[in-house]
Amino acid sequence: MTIEERVEQLEAQVAQLTGEGDYTLLKSGEAIDAILDGIETGAIYHGTQTVEVEEAAFMVSGIMALDFTPTAKTAVVASLRRAAGPGPVGYQLNLLYTAGRLYYTIVWGGNTGVEMQSVPSGTYYIDWICIDKGVS
Repeated sequence: MTIEERVEQLEAQVAQLTGEGDYTLLKSGEAIDAILDGIETGAIYHGTQTVEVEEAAFMVSGIMALDFTPTAKTAVVASLRRAAGPGPVGYQLNLLYTAGRLYYTIVWGGNTGVEMQSVPSGTYYIDWICIDKGVS
């Protein structure tokens, strides 16, 4: 490889690392800062809800403890995790809006060839973030 070819190769790598070329950022640093500022100031609603399952059950459900009153247009993204391993592999977390409240259900939803299972007893966490309060 000649020096000129090596310089061209390095310039192409620098261009790629600095955002030039084929790759473009989906969000700018300013947009990410705005999201973080929104979380810090309370403009973006988020939280973690603890769910205690005392006894294994086919389905576990309850009301989401949100920092605001949801509407039929509210959009919340949530994930499920378990305090003690292994994680809740094969279980589904579903959210349902009804009559001014957002409900959660945890059920077996695995596609592993295993028959329906109960949700084991233990502590679960629902991590959530509101991406749209649904208020016009």
